[in-house]
Amino acid sequence: MSGVWTLNRARSAGAEGSQTITVTVRGDEETYLSEWTQPNGQKVISSHVVRYDGAPVTSHSFVVTPAGEVAASTSEVAMRQLDATHREVTFRRGGQVLRVLRRSLSPDGRQLITDTTVYAPDGRARSTAHLVFDRK
Repeated sequence: MSGVWTLNRARSAGAEGSQTITVTVRGDEETYLSEWTQPNGQKVISSHVVRYDGAPVTSHSFVVTPAGEVAASTSEVAMRQLDATHREVTFRRGGQVLRVLRRSLSPDGRQLITDTTVYAPDGRARSTAHLVFDRK
């Protein structure tokens, strides 16, 4: 899954703006960096280093407005490696599940597919997205 990946909006559902993610896998550890530019020009930059053991670590996010104002936030992220080409990533804040991503690598290794479910405060699924990223 290591590589630089760019969002393919034509093949995605629920995608807005542009996004590039960089994933580096070394053994059972993954370094992740996401740079997402929303249609209004706002940028969201997120990063974390996580092991595939399901233990939570801190994910850092920074929102940069078009005016240059910056807001930082953190959440907990935990990842499980389901097999060589599938991962499940859970984001929480204050013990509450925010979103769950199920990532898979295409058989030819050219696409990274992420199916995301975002949860409301009451625990019900609020929205879903199917994102397809092409290897850069």
